[in-house]
Amino acid sequence: MKNQWRNNRLQEIQEHATKSVNDLITEAYAQGYEDGKAFKNHKELMDRITVPKSPNQQRAELIRRAREFVENIIGKYPNFEMDIDRFTNQAVSAKFHVNAEKRTVVALVHGYFSRKLVCKGIAKCMPGDVFNEWIGKAIALARALEIEVPVEFLEAVQPDKAELGMKIYPLFVGTNNRACTLKQTTRITHEGYPGYEDGRFSSHYEILDDTRAQYEVPS
Repeated sequence: MKNQWRNNRLQEIQEHATKSVNDLITEAYAQGYEDGKAFKNHKELMDRITVPKSPNQQRAELIRRAREFVENIIGKYPNFEMDIDRFTNQAVSAKFHVNAEKRTVVALVHGYFSRKLVCKGIAKCMPGDVFNEWIGKAIALARALEIEVPVEFLEAVQPDKAELGMKIYPLFVGTNNRACTLKQTTRITHEGYPGYEDGRFSSHYEILDDTRAQYEVPS
């Protein structure tokens, strides 16, 4: 009788253990399925999240929009049409005078046939801002034609690090005093510092002009 009872008890324990293991496996599969769904949802959510663009990436896109703004008005050529007083669709031509040293751009619009000055607009880079020819052209042309200047051009995002082609003033370390004459960046060091033709580089610098900067435009 005792052996029978022991055998029955062992069978019950085995059945219970088997059921427990099966329950754990079922629960694990279910949890794995839910974790998989959660991972998929998380991945889809991360794919939808837009990674913030750096100031340099924003600057590159702004310069592109400024160029498009100018080209959309005057086309591929400097001749376009506008209303002059009571006369409509008059042929005119636009010329830009860019003075990078004085950080100004002047837009002059003349009658295509008369050659008379019809209107002009001036854009001057604010102290502390980085000069860019295309942003200046967009502002000057809008002012010449008396159309609203896009706020993004007036409050342009500023680059925060050096890029190839930028004009830069090296600064003395720990000060804002310019160490030497204006230089053009010809290389970027591993540390991200601007380097120049003479082999030197600057760990402290001030960006003056990014008209020729070779920005990487995000896709």
